Amino acid sequence: MKPCAVATALLLACLLAGPLQAATVVRYFQTDARYAYRTELLRLALDKTRATDGPYALRPCHGGGQLATARGLVLVEKGAADVFSLATTAELERRFIPVRIDIMRGILGYRIFLIHRDSVAAFKAVKSLDQLRQQFVAGFGAAWPDLAILQAGGLSVEPVDVYESLFPMLAFKRFDYFPRGINEIWDEQLTWGRRYPQLRVEESLALYYPMTVYFFVSKHNPALAKRLERGLQLVLADGSFRALFLKSHGQAIRQSRLERRRLFRLKNPTLPPGTPDPEPGWWLKQRL
Repeated sequence: MKPCAVATALLLACLLAGPLQAATVVRYFQTDARYAYRTELLRLALDKTRATDGPYALRPCHGGGQLATARGLVLVEKGAADVFSLATTAELERRFIPVRIDIMRGILGYRIFLIHRDSVAAFKAVKSLDQLRQQFVAGFGAAWPDLAILQAGGLSVEPVDVYESLFPMLAFKRFDYFPRGINEIWDEQLTWGRRYPQLRVEESLALYYPMTVYFFVSKHNPALAKRLERGLQLVLADGSFRALFLKSHGQAIRQSRLERRRLFRLKNPTLPPGTPDPEPGWWLKQRL
């Protein structure tokens, strides 16, 4: 076939196929290592809906790793970012559209403590929630949804605006402990322990409060919310959601040895009415 005939054929094929669909850009501001699993789940849900909803481009916001949560939420409201994930609250569901599929399967509600090495014996001596309330002060993110849970449970808490500041503050005894999700603490101890070797993972205690974590999008972007819901339903159905969750968190679950810890329970007054209880059956074979 002559070159001109080939070119004509290609042009005709393109015209018959119709215009190319532009990729949907999905921007997120939670970019540090704590959110790696959530970003992969987001990508998985978008992949599963590519055939029905078209191509996408998943992009981190510039400077996202340094953004405080409160600032990131404002970016989503203003249309400068598109999606984030947090434990649901009535306030978040008022401001944003929740995608009502729990992406963390209850794991963030099981908290163990990062402490100073000088405090190991003091924490090991704790036998009741009242002792924890009366004798120790926790450090916690000022804009994190579960700050209100800790405070409502009667714990003494020092709110801190910047996540990265919590580790040196604990190392220099500005507070006594930092409650972390069992999926978070081991990487944090490894990373921050290099700089602050006095940090330790406490071995005898745990907190539990029900936490349901959703993806949220702007009120102005219901199409993205619907796409993410469809994608998450698809990855639930084909097992890839569960496989990613266990691959990402299995080692941390084993390290945490929840069955050997004294567990203190708190209520969660921030949950919107009707929020279903988390379903930890993928990873917690017997409720503690």
